[in-house]
Amino acid sequence: VDYIIENNLTNAQTRLLSGDVAANDRPPLGPLQGDALQRAKANLETHFAVVGLTERFDESLLLMKRVLGWSKSVRYVRRNERAKAVQKHPLAEATRARIALHEREDIELVAYGVRLFDEQIKSCAGELARPLRQLRRANAVLAVVRDAVQSPVMMKLRQQPGARKAWALARGWAGRFV
Repeated sequence: VDYIIENNLTNAQTRLLSGDVAANDRPPLGPLQGDALQRAKANLETHFAVVGLTERFDESLLLMKRVLGWSKSVRYVRRNERAKAVQKHPLAEATRARIALHEREDIELVAYGVRLFDEQIKSCAGELARPLRQLRRANAVLAVVRDAVQSPVMMKLRQQPGARKAWALARGWAGRFV
């Protein structure tokens, strides 16, 4: 936290979305310009087709599909995910308050992005409810298949003669259900 504050690396999203930082800028950075937050908000509104949220990834993905005109179905398998991290050393309240003090613009920008996202979802007038259920169902099936395929027994079976053809058949079969 000290390094970020001392090198003026705070409000990184506001800096990026407002255009106040270039790829070759190195710390310490100059102060954030007074109108950076307003420019970042305006850029979000005018230069991005979709504002997505990691916390609402499925809805974001379906919104992108709709707005960008993707014709293929969307589904995915989670990778490199970890269980909810257990904080061994939770941040002290004073540290949280200090971060919030120095990240005010980013906090406001995220809240604005959430409002834009909610407006985009609301503008779909319920068109995403059914596709969202279908996506979540398909991803649940894919997760079960992934877990089964990655089991030690299956990994050993995959090394047997003729396994490639069997896997191709299984993938085709499973694809009909998702």
